[in-house]
Amino acid sequence: MKVKFKNTKKLTITQLFVDNALRYLGIDDLDDTKIVVAFVDELDNGESHGHCSGDEQRVDITIATNFPFLMQLRTLSHELIHARQFFSGELDSNLTVWKGMDYSHADYESQPWEIEAHKYEDQLFMEAFPWNVNV
Repeated sequence: MKVKFKNTKKLTITQLFVDNALRYLGIDDLDDTKIVVAFVDELDNGESHGHCSGDEQRVDITIATNFPFLMQLRTLSHELIHARQFFSGELDSNLTVWKGMDYSHADYESQPWEIEAHKYEDQLFMEAFPWNVNV
């Protein structure tokens, strides 16, 4: 797997975090896959913390920097769970089909991929954070 970072001011800790998270999620050794993580000033007029899009080969993650750094990493945890969902084929690239079932009319809170990402984002953050590095 290839991971590329754009515009992060804390590259080393972010790289360690992502490496740990990918290993924990069991997707660190996927061949011919790519994740691009971009940090931007804000998303959706300051309302959103992160976005994720992708397919079984490539995932693009965008993280808003108008939140504290640790919250950015927690958001990155959430989005990396979506990366696993894309790479495994559980979630389609249109964000409408989950494990073969159509959820195109489901509200955000009812989408099973969001339920799963919200459920495990804190656990992934705690497991992936490089606690021995100064922030």
